[in-house]
Amino acid sequence: MVSMRHPGKEEYTDNEKYEIKQWDWKKYSRTREIITRVNRIRRQNPALQSTWNIDFADTDNEMVICYVKEDEASKNALIIPVNLDVFNTQKAHIKVPIHRFGIAHDQQYRVHDMLSGEKYYWQGEYNFIQLNPYEMPAHIFKIEKLN
Repeated sequence: MVSMRHPGKEEYTDNEKYEIKQWDWKKYSRTREIITRVNRIRRQNPALQSTWNIDFADTDNEMVICYVKEDEASKNALIIPVNLDVFNTQKAHIKVPIHRFGIAHDQQYRVHDMLSGEKYYWQGEYNFIQLNPYEMPAHIFKIEKLN
């Protein structure tokens, strides 16, 4: 079947926007699970409820972007590294701006990945992460200062 263009437009007759699709919104999918999880995390974290509080963090891998979101009033601090490579696992050292959170260089702190539920104990500014796009292409780490 040859696709025909509409005269004077870039669109084709068989463009998918003209299709009527029936979606099973109750059907399980990994994408639905992740979106549900991210929405829950967004509601529970004041730092994610504004777009004015974003700062980018350094990484040593150009295929990993990392940003920090913080709500000073609630002391809610998050660091979010994301794999920009949809096909390959990427590793990076990310720079956590610990001075912003009152954490000393020699002090241990915990990061809780709210997507996976995993908890890690880190120390210092530079910490290692690995992101496999087929498992989870990002972390949403909540930074927890230890006493």
